[in-house]
Formats: sequence, C-alpha cells, structure tokens
Amino acid sequence: MDDLALLHRGDLESARLSRDHADALRRSSEELRPIAVALRVADGRAYDPSGIIPQLRAALDEWIGRHEAGARDMDARAAAYEANAASRVSASDTLTLAEMVRQLVHNVLVCAGAAALGLLAYHAVEKWRGHLNGSGSTTSANEGRFDGPR
Repeated sequence: MDDLALLHRGDLESARLSRDHADALRRSSEELRPIAVALRVADGRAYDPSGIIPQLRAALDEWIGRHEAGARDMDARAAAYEANAASRVSASDTLTLAEMVRQLVHNVLVCAGAAALGLLAYHAVEKWRGHLNGSGSTTSANEGRFDGPR
C-alpha cells in the first residue's frame, strides 16, 4: 500500500478517535450537570457550616466548562484531520510528470529484473542438467540441435 493511502487512513483514524474523545467529554459533562444544578439550588437553602457548597459548585462548573472546551478542541482537531486526509487524497489523484516518469521507470526495472531472474534460473537449470547427465548426450535448448557426447 502506498504511503499516501496509509497517511489518509491514519488521518481518518485520528479523526475518529478525536470525535470519540469529544463525545466522551460531552457525556461526562452532561452527567455532571444535575449535580451542578442541585448544588446551585442547595446553595442558599442547605445547612452548610463550613461553606463548602459554593466552592464545590464553582469547581464543578469549572470542570464542566473545561470538558466542553476540550470537546470543542477535539472536534476542531477531528475536522483538521479530515481536511488533511481530503487534501492528501486529492493530491494523490493527480500525478506530476516526474512522478509518472518515476512510476514508469520503476515498472520497467521491475519487469527487466523479473526477466533477468527468469533467464538466470533457466541457465542454472540447464547447467545442472549438464552436470547430472554427466558424459551422456543432451539436447541443448539454446541451440536446438543434438550436441552429442560431452
């Protein structure tokens, strides 16, 4: 698989993870809201000799605010990852002339290497046949005639 496809897949996975994290942060802040509301209601009416309810309420409101800000940040990151993946896909669709030439040369070299490997294998098999047959007569495929005793 080529590198651009792997980067595209990685960006999409990062975007999914960012969205999942943002959703988890939103769920967490939604679960804390009833407690924050109860503390607001109880602030003036509850017996609180230590005066902890206002501090607790402020800390909880700050916690909820940070979760919501984190969720917005994760959504922005997910959007950036998706935009990056989209730009990579559009960039990978259009090949420059140099990339096309490089790809063509690569394909030609791979085919030439495969042909050379096949020719080497054929030559090795012919040599081994000659050695295995010893002094017996063989038919050479290169020349297409009867060689006679060796």
